[in-house]
Amino acid sequence: MNPDNPNNNPHPENEQPSINPAEAGIVILCSYFFSVIPELLVISMFPGDPSSGQFDPLGIKFAFVIGEASLIIFPIIYLRMRELSLPTMFRWQPVPRNILGMSAAIGLGLTVLIDELDRLIRLFAPMPEEWVSSMETAFRATDMLEMFLLILGVIILAALVEESIFRGFLQGILEEGIDVTKAVIYTSLIWAFIHLNPYQSVQTFLFGFMLGYLTWRTGSILPAILCHAISNSIALIYYNSDFNELLPFYEWNGHVSPFLLVLAGLVVYSGVRYITEYYIQLNSFSSSASSEK
Repeated sequence: MNPDNPNNNPHPENEQPSINPAEAGIVILCSYFFSVIPELLVISMFPGDPSSGQFDPLGIKFAFVIGEASLIIFPIIYLRMRELSLPTMFRWQPVPRNILGMSAAIGLGLTVLIDELDRLIRLFAPMPEEWVSSMETAFRATDMLEMFLLILGVIILAALVEESIFRGFLQGILEEGIDVTKAVIYTSLIWAFIHLNPYQSVQTFLFGFMLGYLTWRTGSILPAILCHAISNSIALIYYNSDFNELLPFYEWNGHVSPFLLVLAGLVVYSGVRYITEYYIQLNSFSSSASSEK
């Protein structure tokens, strides 16, 4: 990633105040542990089946909501104590509608590509059956309440909170102190680590890297939120429907259809290229306007 100007900031009026990266790391670490405690408390309130060692499915859904909501509390307290702007530090900046539309297309394409990568990785490193069973229990809804909690926790809160903290807060601070590419890589690595699933760490890292690029390029987490929400939405559809019956053309011999893979690759490439060129031109126009003044 080579910036087209020193800060590559399409919103110069929202330049972030300086925060030490180590301090930001401590905030993220505290945020993570602060969210784990209420999650465990919620799960303990739903004992599940002691004989099988399985947690109660409803308790897991409540834990998703409480955990994601708790994750952002510590960073908000920290930023308020420092008297820093939440929209600025979390990169809650508006982007044009055409960029949002292109981001949605990228999110769909990335989801398809990451799905095929996941299938390939499982050929060499299959996920244990107990892990697969646990994920099915966690993401499958048995009634409307569980579906509501999944939508709230996995789609809405996960996309908003995680992108605010990682691509917004942490990556933004790292970009101020180190090379942009390293900032995106480090943020993606940490994001993959907190998911605590070694069998999906590569997929999560690569997806996070793309979200990091979109955030850096646009100066906003809105494109990343949209991609994140789309990916999680499709995952919930997969776990809560007969996916092969719903989309009979999606799979081919246990893999994603080659046609869809090519189409997804073209969509992601075209979308990223469009957004990149859009902001390069925007930065050039802003630089020219500033020079004329």
